[in-house]
Amino acid sequence: MSRRIPLLTLSLALLCAAARAQGPLLTCLTSAVPLTVRAEGVTERIGDIVFLCSGGAPNTTVTGNLTIFLNVAITNRISANNAVDAQLYYDNGAGLQLAPVTGYLNGPAVSFNGVNVPLSPTGTLTLRLENIRANATQAPSSGLITASLAVNSANILPLNQSTLTVAQTSPSLFDGFSNRLICSQLGSPVPNDTTSFAAFLAAKTTFASTRLTEGFASALEPLSNQANFHADSGERILISYYGFPAGARLFVPTVVAGSDALTPTAGGDLGVPANGGTYAPTTGGSLLLSVVQGADSTGAGGKPVYQPGPIGSNPVNLDGITEVILTSGTGSITYEVVDASSFLQESAQFPTFLGLPAFSVNGVVQTTENVTIAPVSSTPQASPTAPIPRFVATNPPPDCSIIGDCGASYYPKPSVLPASLSFNAVAGGKLQSHYVHIGNSGGGLLEWTASVQYPANSPQNWLSVSPDSGIGATNTFAYFDPSQLTPGNFTATIVISSGLTGSQTQIPVNASISAPPTPPPPAIAGVTNAASSLTTTLVAGSLATVYGTNLGGSQLSVLFNNQPATVIYQGPTQLNLIVPSALTGLTSAQLTISANGVTSTPFTVKLSTFAPAVFPGAILNQDSTPNGPHNPAALGSVLQIFLTGAGNETLTATLTGQPAGIEYFGPAPGIDGLQQLNVNLPLLLPVESPALTGPQMLTICGSGTEWFTVCFGSSVYVK
Repeated sequence: MSRRIPLLTLSLALLCAAARAQGPLLTCLTSAVPLTVRAEGVTERIGDIVFLCSGGAPNTTVTGNLTIFLNVAITNRISANNAVDAQLYYDNGAGLQLAPVTGYLNGPAVSFNGVNVPLSPTGTLTLRLENIRANATQAPSSGLITASLAVNSANILPLNQSTLTVAQTSPSLFDGFSNRLICSQLGSPVPNDTTSFAAFLAAKTTFASTRLTEGFASALEPLSNQANFHADSGERILISYYGFPAGARLFVPTVVAGSDALTPTAGGDLGVPANGGTYAPTTGGSLLLSVVQGADSTGAGGKPVYQPGPIGSNPVNLDGITEVILTSGTGSITYEVVDASSFLQESAQFPTFLGLPAFSVNGVVQTTENVTIAPVSSTPQASPTAPIPRFVATNPPPDCSIIGDCGASYYPKPSVLPASLSFNAVAGGKLQSHYVHIGNSGGGLLEWTASVQYPANSPQNWLSVSPDSGIGATNTFAYFDPSQLTPGNFTATIVISSGLTGSQTQIPVNASISAPPTPPPPAIAGVTNAASSLTTTLVAGSLATVYGTNLGGSQLSVLFNNQPATVIYQGPTQLNLIVPSALTGLTSAQLTISANGVTSTPFTVKLSTFAPAVFPGAILNQDSTPNGPHNPAALGSVLQIFLTGAGNETLTATLTGQPAGIEYFGPAPGIDGLQQLNVNLPLLLPVESPALTGPQMLTICGSGTEWFTVCFGSSVYVK
């Protein structure tokens, strides 16, 4: 079966010792078929090299030495005396025959010394050199390898061509993921029958799918393919798993049918219906992967547990499952290609099922899955023992551009609110921040990262995002630092990217910097809860807003009874800050603000242990979308409420008089001073309550004292 391999540039030197045959000189035409080889491959079989010779004396014998030089390492299997498994064939009209000579490795060359072959009755001869393997990872940036040919013989004239191209490198493996496996408190069930693919689907066991795609046709081949002549195995895929908690179990299909099978194996979350797969051997072949039993951590050794039947045998329904053995949360599984088409660019996908007892972890545990073509080896030269084929460990690029589904709805796609940001500040001013909500408008679980891009030749590092990564719908802050900016207008872009496909959402950011005025003394007009903007008592550790004039500037210092407050936003008429925790237990404090070396008149602030307020628009449904008349919360679901100033009080809740549970009350993750209250809504409401299409009253009480009604507008909407 013919096969294309990546262009490598081979240096060939043909050195023929003086032969004793008498008669006319041979003229030889040299050629090679450039093949596409795997850029990650260390033992890639290059294209055959052919010498077509004519014009010699009929039935005479040609003797000499043949040497082939490569400008990358030759990586054939070698014996103790450096004999290689490359082969030299000849055809003198009686058919292709193996020349009775052994090749030996000599540095960057293979030499066939003492070649002795007869010419045909018409004085012709064909030589074919096969099964030379090269380290494609050492190819130059052009991906080509050249060969120099030289002849020193009484029988052979100089060759027509002294340079041959025999291969070209290309990435062989791309991958895609429907999701990452996330371990949560809810756990994931394991069916009684842990050997059946269908049983795991029926049990609704949590899974995430992995997709493997060839970079070119014939990149993945079975052991029986010509490219794997004298090899130890077909190409293999090593899948490694990390970061799983104690008690976690992983399961994968034992045999995976590829995209061109009768029915491909799939979990159903990457655009192909869920199925264990159906396979039948065909003349053209179709991609089929089998788990390798006994493979080591590099993917070498062992044997595939399944081999295809003869061509024309009955279709096989694939339903087997193999458990991935985890040790300290880490494990791996190796698949070997046991069938494939050499003419189609194929892909295969399979789910990894996660079994985890409920409540065996606290919070959320993020895990990692790595994929590489295998066996993996650090041996870059010819070896008597290293596996063939072997590869350098490489993280494959995303395959969605090959499959054509980068924008598919089953992939996560980040969405943001607000759609743009604007900042205004005085040159040399202090840090500002703006709340950003990151959601998922696609499928699966969003795994996102945030970065900042600036125009060329413009100031850098005045904008940042924290936290700059996360999982699922969540909140983050954009921080604007004008301290190093001069007066003018500046732009930047916050880029939110999905970790699976690279899908992006951009937030344009504009910043306007004005020159600082002559600084008058700061004047405090009032202090409010940061959420309600109402003048009320403050609570130690809560978020507060100070209003006044001349509040911004350099050398800003905010003190309560000489205790420093953390300022999270500053402007000339407003400061947002965290009230010092050291004020706990006091009923009042003296607030002073110093800016540009000038200090304000002290302002008396009343303090208490309990004075909460909810941020506008910060009542979210269980799916983290804003609650409202067009997006009501389901009875029995959880409302997320973001507030400040609730101290450490014990809270109770009712919805239209019906008791509601407090599922969580404490600090909001990642944002100092912000508190989060999760309320578990009752399953039923009283008969006399308003229609569910209308607003319902949610009342929160602390320490037995009613203190506010939480609503969006004036109410909470439920269904």
